[in-house]
Amino acid sequence: MKNIFQLFGMLFFVCLFGQAKDTLYVTIEKSKINDDTKSFQDALNQKNGKVLKINVKKGNYNINNTLSTSRPHTFILFDKGSTINFTDNKNSGFLSCP
Repeated sequence: MKNIFQLFGMLFFVCLFGQAKDTLYVTIEKSKINDDTKSFQDALNQKNGKVLKINVKKGNYNINNTLSTSRPHTFILFDKGSTINFTDNKNSGFLSCP
């Protein structure tokens, strides 16, 4: 019975703390530049971690081209008050390629 509790404790520890190191957190903050496409694409191009979580801080962001990623497990979290403006509806937006 003691071994079962030890095993459960180890599994709980790995599940609770093991995943954090596999996640890469990237924060995007509004700069004085009018075109924010490069900031977003640089964040999407990150290769570290199994999971990528991008946090977009409050601000008005302008995207002038298509943003793309082939990376699975990518999340973009927007703070309240963050806005994305796609300046060209034909050539800008988000694209995920499997």
